[in-house]
Amino acid sequence: MVRFALESKMRPRKVWILLYLMIFFSFDCILGSLIFSKEISIQDLALQNAKQKVEIIKKRTPIYSLKLLEEMFNLAEAYRESRVTEAALYVYQELVNTYLSTFGKRLRDNEFARDATCRIIGICGPLDKGFEWFNKLVSEYEPNDITTIIEEDRIELMKNYSDFEGEPLAMFLKSEYVQHNDLFEIKQKIYETIISKYPECKLAPYLKFKLANSYRNMIKNNIKSTEAEHQRNTAVNLYNDIVQKHPDAVFPNSKTKICPIAQMRIADLFNLEGRPISNPLKAITEYNKVINTYPDIIDEKGFKLKINAYMEVLDIYTNRWGDVYTKEYKNIEKAKQIIEILLNIPNEKYLVQEWWFGSTHPECYIRLAEIENESGNIENSIIFYKKVLKEFPNVWTGKYGSDDTTSYLLVALSEILQTKDNNQDKINVCKEIISGDFDKIVKG
Repeated sequence: MVRFALESKMRPRKVWILLYLMIFFSFDCILGSLIFSKEISIQDLALQNAKQKVEIIKKRTPIYSLKLLEEMFNLAEAYRESRVTEAALYVYQELVNTYLSTFGKRLRDNEFARDATCRIIGICGPLDKGFEWFNKLVSEYEPNDITTIIEEDRIELMKNYSDFEGEPLAMFLKSEYVQHNDLFEIKQKIYETIISKYPECKLAPYLKFKLANSYRNMIKNNIKSTEAEHQRNTAVNLYNDIVQKHPDAVFPNSKTKICPIAQMRIADLFNLEGRPISNPLKAITEYNKVINTYPDIIDEKGFKLKINAYMEVLDIYTNRWGDVYTKEYKNIEKAKQIIEILLNIPNEKYLVQEWWFGSTHPECYIRLAEIENESGNIENSIIFYKKVLKEFPNVWTGKYGSDDTTSYLLVALSEILQTKDNNQDKINVCKEIISGDFDKIVKG
């Protein structure tokens, strides 16, 4: 290459530039190789050093002494904290093997042996040796006790994925423990690779669900309609693929079917509160699929999907949240039809948009009261509010998973005070509130 540069008819300046670039890249490659070799040699030297130190500890400490285990554990911890993982792993394993061969007791009977086993699992991850050591340890504990010594998410991975295919499972589990600034994008690429390379594997529908969720979550932080619409369509296609191709696939951690949840997510993606890309009519169609196809399915949070779907449609027909993009679809007659359906079945808890919870019967009476109030029928609205006060004083509603909740009793009282006219029934209720005579309110 150098000879070519010198013998060619290139201008002298270009020749020197070419030579400079060649020297620079050659030096960079050599330096990279040296650094890589240095890293390998450090790990190898540390491992050799660890083996020597373990032998020294064994020679100077009585074999049946617990002091032996303590010294080995401290040595392994020092390697681990210095991130010399191969050496740390070797010492932890030597500690556990020494304990088992010498004392012949269970791992749980000695804190150093138990903690060393947990460290091995942590270093190996939920693969190969990690599974082997995990099974040794978990066999000695009750299922509920094991969570006190190993991170719960790692246990779930090991328990729930052990019967999945090896190669796609290995790729997925490694992605769960990858640490990188662009973690979100890296996981997406890994999921896409597994789905493309192993489309028939047991993990495929679950990874499609996780991938769809990632696009769905992007929409929440995306204010650009065109990008949000693309993300919505990508997520819908993935969810729909699960519905069409994997009707019996289950979540690894609960054995709950993925398909009904995916169908509910499709509906939710067309019912985007406050977003111009919302499509309420399409959302209602998709919610009706949930209602008709999965009447008894419980979602991952413990709510019945059919009830959630009914409440989502009711919110659209009553324009519950005052959304400018759904107000034209407000339909009181259809809202009353849904309310009638819900009041003719047992009272159920519900969750809408995955953040607001309540109970169907008191919520339906509140909606009927609001409808009557908007129509100017104040006396009728007071009747429905008082029904809530009487029958559901201690039933709660609010933001799911937070302290921002309230009782339906307070909701009803608040809305009574905001009714349009000061008729006698409203005045009487207000007097009873002021006097604190709640017995009269709920009995009246």
